[in-house]
Amino acid sequence: MDRINGISCCPGSNYWKQYEMDEFNSKNYNVPLIEDYEIIERPVDQTTITKRYSEKAVEFIKKNKNDKFFLYLAHSLPHTPLYASKDFLGTSKAGLYGDVIEEIDYGMGLIIKELKKNNLDENTVVVFTSDNGPWLPFKTHSGTAGLLREGKGTTWEGGQRVPGIFWGQDIKSGVISDLGSTMDILPTFLEISNSTTIDDRILDGLSLKNTLHNLDKSERKKIIYYREREIYAIRHGDFKAHFITKGAYNYPEKTEKIVIYMDSFKIKLSHNIPFIVVDEKIYQMENSVIKKNTEYYVPIDNFFNILSIHGLDSHSIDYSAMSISLNASIQKESPPVVITDLTAEKNKWKFNTIIIDPGHGGKDPGAIGYRGTREKDIALDVAKRLERKISKNMNVKTILTRDEDIFLKLGERTRFANENNGDLFISIHANAAEDRRASGFETFLIGPNRNEAAVRVAARENAVLELEGESAQKLTDEALITATIAQAGFASFSEQFAALVQEEMGKRIQSKNRGVKQAGFYVLMGASMPNVLIELGFISNPTEEKKLKSPKYRDTLATSIYRAIEKYQKTLDDN
Repeated sequence: MDRINGISCCPGSNYWKQYEMDEFNSKNYNVPLIEDYEIIERPVDQTTITKRYSEKAVEFIKKNKNDKFFLYLAHSLPHTPLYASKDFLGTSKAGLYGDVIEEIDYGMGLIIKELKKNNLDENTVVVFTSDNGPWLPFKTHSGTAGLLREGKGTTWEGGQRVPGIFWGQDIKSGVISDLGSTMDILPTFLEISNSTTIDDRILDGLSLKNTLHNLDKSERKKIIYYREREIYAIRHGDFKAHFITKGAYNYPEKTEKIVIYMDSFKIKLSHNIPFIVVDEKIYQMENSVIKKNTEYYVPIDNFFNILSIHGLDSHSIDYSAMSISLNASIQKESPPVVITDLTAEKNKWKFNTIIIDPGHGGKDPGAIGYRGTREKDIALDVAKRLERKISKNMNVKTILTRDEDIFLKLGERTRFANENNGDLFISIHANAAEDRRASGFETFLIGPNRNEAAVRVAARENAVLELEGESAQKLTDEALITATIAQAGFASFSEQFAALVQEEMGKRIQSKNRGVKQAGFYVLMGASMPNVLIELGFISNPTEEKKLKSPKYRDTLATSIYRAIEKYQKTLDDN
């Protein structure tokens, strides 16, 4: 769970509290920037994201100006949390939200300018719209629906009615306040471009061509509002029937409070909030207070520690079995308070054992460099150095799948990791490519083979299956998908650790950061824990091979991975 100023951001009531602040640190949100299927920056600097999206759109127009093209630009902002670049920060009269809109508007201006510059303005249609109204719990960070009722997530007009701006050839200037939907954009484009209709499916949209070209009334007379499979409302002309009038989703739950008096101390507890107030002083607990049925549940250790600060001892507390009931006066005959341990979920992810897997070994040398350097030797040396650093500095168990030059089947490596109850599986390798100029370090997660370069790396690392004989199973697409799904529960942890590895290696070694990628690595398939495969560098590149042969350089690589593990453990402790 991400944290902002020490407060867990989501889910829960604090998720809404954070948006009362005006500034956020992008690094608190481990958000990736992905180009094609490759993560190119993580966490992305979100103060630059609007500008970069706009620049990419302009670049796309330049590249395709001589061909027919379709450009879909979905700005991440003004979705919360809000960020604006230094050029637009503080430039509007509407606070940070206004700054964001100003920057989006500027970017749209660049796009229109580029269309005009290439004489595309007369045969291009531009549509500017939004998917919903303001998300009201975020207050000044959500915009406004003006005079309209409610906002995002509701079927009231404030949640559903948004601007739809069309610009282009034959589109008349004017304002039409009438029914339309984003479902109508496709049929409109088909008719404007004189394209053939789509006859293999039913289109729910209606063409708005006559409305745009002649300012006629819209052909759409009604809109049905669904939430999941239920009809919430129907709009027909100027009339609207509401069947379910529930407000916006994801509003913070109503917080129920309880006040306890112990030894003249006033103690306040609130459902779904990790804070306790004793004698008007606020303390943060490890977990939130939970109300279940008629009882409140509070973390044991945190609660006792806080009470001890105020000199409150056990004479007020009745111990029994797994819970503790307070013998205290409770305001307004509130439900009983039960103090119990809520850390079971956190203990599930307790960081006890690391499995380090030096790639290849024995009859499988792995890649071999120009100077005869073998991948298996590099991997084993770095793995041993890493193991020593962890054992010396961290209170976790470290196990190597191999600590000598022996051959292990790929399936045996993860089976070994599972049998030893590993909490993190790290497979260490060195890369190779036909192009001797290829260089850099990268970290892989298991996933579909979408990137061509990643496919080649996976194919090379999986080639050891040939040495395993008849027992080796071929890694089919079906098997890979199954494995990816099976590891979905660990995916976010694997991604987090992979990003830390790239970050720490980028700090210490002078080589290309190739980022975090996905590919079908057999060695990762069976690991029932967060897992990554690290390619330390290209042994096929003479310059990098020379570095990889250096004990000092290999120690730096081990240090980088160790520092990533350190940071990863801290994130688990903070969650």
